Amino acid sequence: MKNNIIIIAGIAVLMSLFSVGSTAHALSPLPDFERRMCVGIDSNLTVGSRDKVPTGYVFRLQQYLQSAGFLNVNPTGYFGSLTKEAVRKFQQSNGVSATGYFGPLTRAKLKAVSCTDDMPTPPVVSKDFSISATTDKSVYVSGEPIVVTITAKNMASTPKNMEFTNGCETALKIGDYDQVPVRLCILMLSTKTFAAGESKTWTVTLPKEEYQVPVGTHILEASITGYGAAKVPLTVVASQTSLMVTYPKGGETWKMGTTQKVTWMMSNATPYSRVDIKIRPAIVCITTPCEAEPVLSIKNAPFDIANPFYTINLNQGANKDAIFSPGNYTAEVCITGTTICAKSASHFTVVE
Repeated sequence: MKNNIIIIAGIAVLMSLFSVGSTAHALSPLPDFERRMCVGIDSNLTVGSRDKVPTGYVFRLQQYLQSAGFLNVNPTGYFGSLTKEAVRKFQQSNGVSATGYFGPLTRAKLKAVSCTDDMPTPPVVSKDFSISATTDKSVYVSGEPIVVTITAKNMASTPKNMEFTNGCETALKIGDYDQVPVRLCILMLSTKTFAAGESKTWTVTLPKEEYQVPVGTHILEASITGYGAAKVPLTVVASQTSLMVTYPKGGETWKMGTTQKVTWMMSNATPYSRVDIKIRPAIVCITTPCEAEPVLSIKNAPFDIANPFYTINLNQGANKDAIFSPGNYTAEVCITGTTICAKSASHFTVVE
């Protein structure tokens, strides 16, 4: 089997397998597994192409080129002269005109080379097994290892086998906003026998040194390949993160029909950091809790780390972000998926 075998390169996964029942016991050491990066890119790329989101097409292309020895720098998400030269080298090695332009012919060749015929094909999902998954905690500080436990239970009244002779035994998928998800796949190529009603548990540790889940809230899908999957929400927060709204601080005047910005400062921000933004009417509280419904609520917004801001359109026609009326308001910014929030120190005013 070729040694370019699974879906994400450069990731090591520590995996142990336990048989669970009235007397749980550890099994013998697991055999080595292989890794494959299967790369399918749907857009043409050239010098100047830049990803708009983390782990986009340029990043994934660079990740493959680096793993294959064509690119000697880390992926950045920007297609520059070094990436063009790496694409030329890939084209020369694979019988494509060496232009450095990543177009339809090169895209097809990359997919053919990286997604080879010996890529395991999972069997049809079985209805005999119930699959569940848990993580060792629900909220992680960035850099902490994540431990995922996947359990399969034979729901049939007779013994059943799980066959992994042609594919991954377990697989993990962690969504990264609207991009192609990060995927992990463990090739064990074995058979597991379940008695009627028996459960078996797989425990997979994602080591912090080699696998960084971005800050934010994610859905982790853990599957026993061909036999079902379960989804688990998890949240990653930045380590010792501080947040402060810098505009509006309070006392400002926003005029209807204008465009304004909410700005903030955040420590330990990463390219994967996202924020939720709310603009609320400022009200006088006589009870607790006291919080007005927001007139504007933005979720999971990306931002430029060097200059974090979000633009708000106060036009009154069709081109508007929210229905504002004259009055006093406050701005709130929260790190997506966390309880870390900051508010403007006082209210600002919207006028006609």
